[in-house]
Parts: sequence; structure tokens; C-alpha cells
Amino acid sequence: MHAMRPITTLGFLSLCVIFSACAAMAQTPDPQSLQWIMLDGPPVIFEGPGRGPAPSASDEPLLAPKLQKELDQGKSALLSSKFEKASSDFQRAYQAAPGNPQVNFLLGVSFMALNNLRQADTYLGQAYSIYPRDPATLTAIGILRVKQSNFASAISSLKAAIGLNRKIYLPHLVLAGALLAENEFSESLQEARIALGQGKRQASEANFIVGEALARMGQNHAALKPLQEFVKDCPNDPAVTDARKLMGALVAKANVTAARTSP
Repeated sequence: MHAMRPITTLGFLSLCVIFSACAAMAQTPDPQSLQWIMLDGPPVIFEGPGRGPAPSASDEPLLAPKLQKELDQGKSALLSSKFEKASSDFQRAYQAAPGNPQVNFLLGVSFMALNNLRQADTYLGQAYSIYPRDPATLTAIGILRVKQSNFASAISSLKAAIGLNRKIYLPHLVLAGALLAENEFSESLQEARIALGQGKRQASEANFIVGEALARMGQNHAALKPLQEFVKDCPNDPAVTDARKLMGALVAKANVTAARTSP
């Protein structure tokens, strides 16, 4: 048999950003409010007991056609928010290739979309065990830990993901929310601004984190603009209600201060 090289063409993956009210209140997100972002997942094929990538390329097909079809169908279902179908497709793929890191990754993400955190933990953990240096897997585990309100573990996974690839905005965004939940306001602010710089409009949720971090650092006037940007850019986000409440509280506090200092 020819050695098989790892590929990532199957690797565009959807990972949920879960910051309703920036996760500052450590709330479990509503699975209906998932927002999906594309990321490459781990390689499909590994060679040898060390599970390292094969050293040489081959023109031999890397996946059996049936397994390829299951993965493609599952990804299409996942991106169409048909999470039950996606999970079923990935479970069939898992029966054929239980040691494939990307199959485990996809299956874990589909269970996370269904809010089945126990199963998500199992399969994302297996994906990590097979291939621990994949930024997408580490980011997915970080998101899962936030959903479990285990912010310290989330921070560790997300920092590891960033250490492997600093150019993906999603782990910076999720890390900013986890740090905010741990009252690490300055570092949260820094990560949120990195996410905004890298993701632009795709990372608009980070404006909520910037605004809340500034407010909790006592910079109330500066907090208003990013909160306003969040409301403008994400009008359908469930956290808009919380953003408006925070803005109202900041304005009211400013008015009280102004009234006290006026002659």
C-alpha cells in the first residue's frame, strides 16, 4: 500500500460562536442562536503508529467514495443547520473510520450543535488525542468548555489554538469572552480587539466584549461606541437586548454624574 498524505480539503468546518451577552454572565447559549464560522479541521489520513503525517505523497484516493460521500453530506447538512442529519451522516462515517481525526472532529461539532455536550466532549477529545496540534480542534474544545462554564480550561485550549495559528480570528474572539467571564478585563479587551482586526465584520460580536470590558474597567464613555457598533452590526443577535440595557445603564450613570457636578 502506498503511503497516504494528510489533506485538509475536507476540513472546512463550522464552529459556533456562543457569546450571548459576551458570555460574561456565564450563561449557556441557546442552540437556536448558533452562528457558524468556517475553519479547517484536522487532516483526514494519518500513517504509522506515531500518527504523524505520511512523509510522501500518493495519487491513490485518500478516502473510500462512500466515506467521502458521508462526510460531504454531513458537512452540507451541518452548514444548513440540519444538525440531526449531519450527526447521522458523521456517525455512519465514524463506523467506517473511527480512528480518523476529522471524522471525530466533525461528529463532535455536530453533537455540540445539538447541545449534546457529553457526546461532543467524547468525539472532540478523540480528535484531539489522535491529532493534538490542530487549531480548529482546540478552538472547538475551547467553545465546548465555555458552554460547560469551564472558563479556565477554555482559556488553556484557546491559547494553545492561537499558539498554532495566530491568524484565525475565531479563537481570539472566544478567548476574549472566556477571559471576560474570568474578570480578566484587560486581556479580554486585547483579544477582542485582535479578533476585530482579523475578522472585521465577521467578528462584530467582539464589539460587545470590548464595550463590556471597558465598562467594567470604569471607562464608561469609551464603552458606548463599541456597544453601539454591536447593536448596529448584529441587530438579530440575542445579546442586543443586553447591550441596550448596558448602554442605558451607562448613559443613566453619566447623567447622574453630570447632575451632581453641575453648578
